Amino acid sequence: MRILLFILCISYTFAHSQTVLISNVDEFIGVDIYEDIYYLQNNSLHKKGQNEYLNIQYGKPTTVDISDPLQIILFYKLFNTVILLDNKLNFVSEFTVPFGTEHVANAGKNKIWMYNTLKMVLTIYNFNTQLTEATSPPLTNKIVQLNGNLNKVVAKNTKNQLTTYNFVARPIASELLSNQQKPISLYKNYSFKNHTLFQDQKVILKYPHDIVNFDVVNQTFYFFKDNNISATPFPKK
Repeated sequence: MRILLFILCISYTFAHSQTVLISNVDEFIGVDIYEDIYYLQNNSLHKKGQNEYLNIQYGKPTTVDISDPLQIILFYKLFNTVILLDNKLNFVSEFTVPFGTEHVANAGKNKIWMYNTLKMVLTIYNFNTQLTEATSPPLTNKIVQLNGNLNKVVAKNTKNQLTTYNFVARPIASELLSNQQKPISLYKNYSFKNHTLFQDQKVILKYPHDIVNFDVVNQTFYFFKDNNISATPFPKK
């Protein structure tokens, strides 16, 4: 009886608070600090309610970094190419990266983090000076997701380990994710496990279905499921 009441309570909460924001999306990229939503559709990068960017030559970007909304980073792995866009999704510049580059991420003004799967290292690359400013020790496991900023980068590897590296590419923290999902940004101290959103160990809300990925901005839970981007606010205390 208690289980039934619990399920009914969850269903009622989401029926009255969940909002589908965008439908028929191919990939959810994330939400920036201004609560602008980014997604991929038909190989184009979209910013909800604003412009879109399509590169006919390169096609669909491998990854998109929106951690700095004023310098959006598109990586096209097959072409070893990075394209920078401004906050209106206008083209700013383009440069190549070394062969074997698997992931790139923001590292501050004029810099990116790069993971090279052939050398198995993380580097900080200044694309203005074309110089490598820092290199990590050799890594044991392959990186599958990377998110960075001026001070650090967070890397998720094939062992489901989340490792943080400082501004000189040295590991400073590591944790095993134990099957929980982390936000797209990897940074925020949220996780989704067993249909529950946690902040650290605190339960924030429950959602009765599996999701592809999610982000949290300004106490709103954005999630991607069935090609739709939806959102629900945190419950009031």
